[in-house]
Amino acid sequence: MLGQRSLFNFFLTVLAAAIFSGKALAQHASAEEANKSNNPLNPAPGLNFQDYYTPDIYGSDKYTNDFLIRGALPMAPVGPVPVPQLIRVITPVTTSGDHDV
Repeated sequence: MLGQRSLFNFFLTVLAAAIFSGKALAQHASAEEANKSNNPLNPAPGLNFQDYYTPDIYGSDKYTNDFLIRGALPMAPVGPVPVPQLIRVITPVTTSGDHDV
């Protein structure tokens, strides 16, 4: 019984430390920062990775895995284009199970 009680106390101590340290380390963003991070037209460079994995396709034992790499690069007004530009690049990498043709 003593072993279970000490294990329970240890668990409660670790849980309390995790809760209180998380609150101490949390940083709150201002409303302006939150709006910038959620705006897709915000002129800030960005890189995004996204993975779509299908473990099996209905009616077969095949799979698919689509991995997307997305980048955004803002550019200042230059030469004949007097407005800011946003260059976006999406590179797909697709793999699938062996298919008999």
